[in-house]
Amino acid sequence: MLERQRFPLLLVALAIGALLVQSLLDELNAPEFVKPKSGADRPDYTMTGLHTRRFDAQGRVVRDLHAERLDHYADARGSLMREPRLETRTALGKPWRIAAEEGQAPPEQDRILLRRNVLISREASLNNQGLELRTDTLRVTPEQNYAETEAPAELRSRGMVTTGTGLKAWLDKEQLQLQSDVRGQYEPTSRRTTPRR
Repeated sequence: MLERQRFPLLLVALAIGALLVQSLLDELNAPEFVKPKSGADRPDYTMTGLHTRRFDAQGRVVRDLHAERLDHYADARGSLMREPRLETRTALGKPWRIAAEEGQAPPEQDRILLRRNVLISREASLNNQGLELRTDTLRVTPEQNYAETEAPAELRSRGMVTTGTGLKAWLDKEQLQLQSDVRGQYEPTSRRTTPRR
């Protein structure tokens, strides 16, 4: 029971630790993952089947973080995650879901760095239209419901495909902004007479 109480504190400590490394990462074009220097280098601890949940002052869930595996290192790597999935809820519409093959929570930072097949998605509701956004790398600041990348990105929503380089996303304000080389194309959906297999 005591270990369950320590887990949220550990995540807060990891997020705070991630802030110090942030100034170094801002100078890079894309988030870089620090790899182990030798095969003998072992993590301080490992978790499998990670699931953390953040609540607001009224006791409502505002964020879930899942990862298949988390390896924590005491050095600049911080926590490395396999198959991280973040779900964040805002006042408007359905939750935002963010997933990737790899993730990193550097020490002394409040950001999570994601790479390889990053997907931001949200189902349609009465308050918003559904969408999917794909990119190779993404920096997420969960406390601010903010995400960004300098990498190429592709946004799909209601028959529109929009591509561009660089993205800024204010999830709680329902704003996604592609930064440059923006191109849009309408791809009408056809009505099928036979179901897909």
